Amino acid sequence: MALADDVARFQPNDCADVVAASFACSVCLRRVSWLVLVEADDGASAGCRCMHCDVGWVVSLDTGQYMRMVLAPPPGLLTSRSGSGSIACAHPSAAQHEAQPPGGRRGASG
Repeated sequence: MALADDVARFQPNDCADVVAASFACSVCLRRVSWLVLVEADDGASAGCRCMHCDVGWVVSLDTGQYMRMVLAPPPGLLTSRSGSGSIACAHPSAAQHEAQPPGGRRGASG
């Protein structure tokens, strides 16, 4: 497990808003743009990214929290498998951020 910047602060039976808030950006408090769940022999963690602030962080998860994210992630987080032991989750707005170049519109010459 990667060295964690934070610890998830939710119970597996908490409402979806509380679960999602556990992964919020500590800089701007926006909902996480990108989240990758990783299960290792020594525990589970979530690699998080905020597209607005361009910062990343790691949140450690206990077994119950990891299972909640695998089986019932908060609505609005899209999940897909990305290799063995990992699940990638993205907020729908992340696709918009990735589709737009950092400086503005596509095809615009500067």
